[in-house]
Amino acid sequence: MNSGNSGTTGEKLEQMNNKANTTNTVKTAGNNQRLKLPNTATNNGLFLLIGMFTITIAGASYLMYFRRIKREGFE
Repeated sequence: MNSGNSGTTGEKLEQMNNKANTTNTVKTAGNNQRLKLPNTATNNGLFLLIGMFTITIAGASYLMYFRRIKREGFE
């Protein structure tokens, strides 16, 4: 009965060991191996860029609207 589960558990342990070895490889940058960096990317830069773009477009639209009202007057 346990023979079917032992292969799966063994594979999980091997994957965990591989992850630990990758982390150790990243930390020891002194060796001449090809290093794989950890996946720590975030979307913060993209969100900042989208926010700045939106504020710029909104500001430009407001200035155009305000200048048109000032030129034409209130009706």
